[in-house]
Amino acid sequence: MFLLTLIATVWAANPFRVEVQPVELTVDSQKDMVITFVVPRGFHLYHDMMSVEPLKQEGLAFASPVFPMGNLIADPANPAEMREVFDSTIQVTVPVQSATVGTYLTEVKVRYQGCKDTLCYMPKSETLSTVVEVKAATTSKP
Repeated sequence: MFLLTLIATVWAANPFRVEVQPVELTVDSQKDMVITFVVPRGFHLYHDMMSVEPLKQEGLAFASPVFPMGNLIADPANPAEMREVFDSTIQVTVPVQSATVGTYLTEVKVRYQGCKDTLCYMPKSETLSTVVEVKAATTSKP
């Protein structure tokens, strides 16, 4: 019973954190929404177990998420295969644009799984909220 309690406590104490920053842009321009995956020292996230999905929001158009390059390591479960991991905090960008002025409360769904050595945490999925502020394009006078 003690072992099950210990395992449940370790899994419940997920050390990873995800943050999304508000975005400010002008009409018909493109700006990146930045999603930060905070990875503590000694831990890593598997790239193939990660996803970033902006949820549809009327008035906003999202492009595909852009992940940085990770490090290739031998898969502990199958050393003959290589897997890409992130062993430090990373930022994933999602280009966003709009043709309409306004303030949009939008959400992004993230999924990830992280490990420390060979101990892996349960895959986690969460929905984060942020604001996208779209302002009118400024015109400069000659």
